[in-house]
Amino acid sequence: MSTCRCMHDVAGRQNGVVLITSLILMVIMTLLAVSMLKTSIVELKIGGAGQVAARNIANAESELTSFINRNNFPGGSVIPNWVAATAPASATSYGTLESVRITLPSTENGCAEEVDNQMNTTIRVLYRDIRAEASSVLGGSVAVHQGVRITVASCS
Repeated sequence: MSTCRCMHDVAGRQNGVVLITSLILMVIMTLLAVSMLKTSIVELKIGGAGQVAARNIANAESELTSFINRNNFPGGSVIPNWVAATAPASATSYGTLESVRITLPSTENGCAEEVDNQMNTTIRVLYRDIRAEASSVLGGSVAVHQGVRITVASCS
């Protein structure tokens, strides 16, 4: 009988230990869950920013290619208006969230004489920079440049 009394005394002195241990484990698990939630939010923001940047680049490249194709000309003695322009020549809006603006910086012009090896003659070429700047309400903007080489009769 003395054995039962000893075990009963030990059990009586440990009242509340299980409660304190379980509360400590619950606090640790809560901290881990909050930490994982914050990490997930940051990863979602990074992924979203990457998607917006990729969309901006695609929109800028698409509009730049479309602008060049719309204004393509076979060459000749007259420089077309879009080549000589210094003001923005085109602005396109993709819904309410994204827009692309095409600009023709005047400082990027260059005119030179080159040798045409096929015809054995000298030709004049005009170099022009076309810039497409895409932006989004969701964040970020990107600028894409494309150089254009145009055969012209004179550089003036």
